[in-house]
Amino acid sequence: TCSKDPQSILLDSNFCYLDVRTQEEWDQGHRDNAIHWPLQRIENGEFPVLPEGKNSWHVYCKSGLRAAKAVQLLKSTRKPIQEVHFLVESKHEHRFAVAKP
Repeated sequence: TCSKDPQSILLDSNFCYLDVRTQEEWDQGHRDNAIHWPLQRIENGEFPVLPEGKNSWHVYCKSGLRAAKAVQLLKSTRKPIQEVHFLVESKHEHRFAVAKP
C-alpha cells in the first residue's frame, strides 16, 4: 500500500503503466507509453522489468480485478519493485490519452 495521496501518484512521472489486459483489449486501444504484459504472463512467472529511471508500476485493466491480482503477484516476487499501484481504467480514462494502433 502506498502512503502517497492518489493525486500525487497520478502526477508522478517516475512510474510506468503496465497494461495487464488481453491482446484483443490492447489492440482496441491503450494508454500511450504503456507496457503490455497480460496477467497470464505474470501468473506464469514472467515478470516485467521497470524501464531505467522509473521507480513504480501503475497497473491497470478494464475493471481492476486483473490489475489487483497482478499487483498482488508483483508484490510477492523478490524483484526490486519499490511501489506498485493499480488503477481502474474506466475511472481514470478521461485523464489520459489512449493510443490506438
